[in-house]
Amino acid sequence: MRRWFGYLKVTIALACLTASTGCRSFSFSDPVIGPSYKPKNIFSKAGPWPREIRRVAILPMAYNENQPNTVSGRDLLEPILRTELAKAQRFECISVSAEFVKKWTHKEKWSSTEMLPGDMIQILKTEIGCDAVLFAELTQYRPYPPLVIGWNMKLVSVSTQEILWAVDETFDAGELAVANAARRFEMQREQPNPVLAESRQVLISPRRFGQFTTETLVATVPEYKEPPNSTRAAHRAAASKAVTPDVAAPDAAASKAVAPDSTASDAAEVNAAEAKAAEAKVAEAKVAEAKAAEAKVAEAKAAAAKVAEAKAAEAKAAEAKVAEAKVAEAKAAEVKAAAAKAAEVKAAAAKAAAAKAAAAKVAEAKVAAAKAAEVKAAAAKAAEAKAAAAKAAEVKAAEVKAAEVKAAEVKAAEAKATANDSTTHEVSVSGVGATRFGDSGVGGSGNRQSGSLPQKGASEQSSAENDKR
Repeated sequence: MRRWFGYLKVTIALACLTASTGCRSFSFSDPVIGPSYKPKNIFSKAGPWPREIRRVAILPMAYNENQPNTVSGRDLLEPILRTELAKAQRFECISVSAEFVKKWTHKEKWSSTEMLPGDMIQILKTEIGCDAVLFAELTQYRPYPPLVIGWNMKLVSVSTQEILWAVDETFDAGELAVANAARRFEMQREQPNPVLAESRQVLISPRRFGQFTTETLVATVPEYKEPPNSTRAAHRAAASKAVTPDVAAPDAAASKAVAPDSTASDAAEVNAAEAKAAEAKVAEAKVAEAKAAEAKVAEAKAAAAKVAEAKAAEAKAAEAKVAEAKVAEAKAAEVKAAAAKAAEVKAAAAKAAAAKAAAAKVAEAKVAAAKAAEVKAAAAKAAEAKAAAAKAAEVKAAEVKAAEVKAAEVKAAEAKATANDSTTHEVSVSGVGATRFGDSGVGGSGNRQSGSLPQKGASEQSSAENDKR
């Protein structure tokens, strides 16, 4: 009976534990081991939070224009930030449109680090009726694993223009503490299918990771608390006391109702006391059994958690080994590829050098052939010039010889002509004497003259022929 009652207690305890967790039932195959990240770069005004901060104007989100992904990050995270601020219920959130800001300041967005127009805060107070202004800037945004989101926010009072709250944080999912905090945040959310729930999904979803960052930072905004001696605090304490049930009065009434009559016998009192003691013992035994069962359940859970942690550590170590092996293989492949590439480059260089040497040899051969051709052409030209010179010398010698022959002929002709002239002169002289001699005879002169004239004509003809020669 007691064993059955213990089993019943354990079943009831497990049912209560399941009912208390609701749909957030996670298996031990998805443990989160290690500390969670807590924001540290946060400023909050010293002293109690101002009571007059009831309405806050939320300006359009600024972003870092030097980063290409911040524009899409602004479109994704700005609605999430406004939703988380409204859920925190620290103050009434008034969203200010970009058109409104541009209308009054000629600029759609403003960062808290920029020089603000002098009348900007007063315009917001007059037109919107706000008590404070929230400046939000998206400083970093990386939408692919490991996710990175950076925030810079400041809450400025309109009346005093002092900073009430400020934060400058960067959440990097590549850090273990940030990843643990994000996974624990994911485990606290309602899951449509707990069986398929996986906390690591938050590390690859920019939207869920953005919800984690905004909720974590908004939770650091101080909340106004009533002073202990205030009238409103007294009213709240009285109301809580009024609704608290009085436990002592029913117990006293019950004790009065079950108190034995003073006229009862001693035996009845003893029996009642024994029965009461027996009931007390039974109750104590039940409580001890229940505590033992709870302790066993706790031990079983602790043992299961340890086993799960050990398995997770082993799985993580195996994954690390596999990752290291993959990295080593990748490095070996890179080294091999680099060596192959170096060999290819070396072979290509050798081929290029061989081709260059061959081209140089061909060029040298061409130059040598050209030089040989030039030498041959020069030799041929020299031979031609020599032959021409020899021919010219022969022609000149022939001309000289011809001139000498001609001169000799001319000389011979002149000598002959001279000889002919002397012969003719002698004949002429002898004829004249005969003529003179005939003049003394009778009839002899006429015949002698006629005989001398033909001889003179013959000598002139002979002289003319010699001139022609």
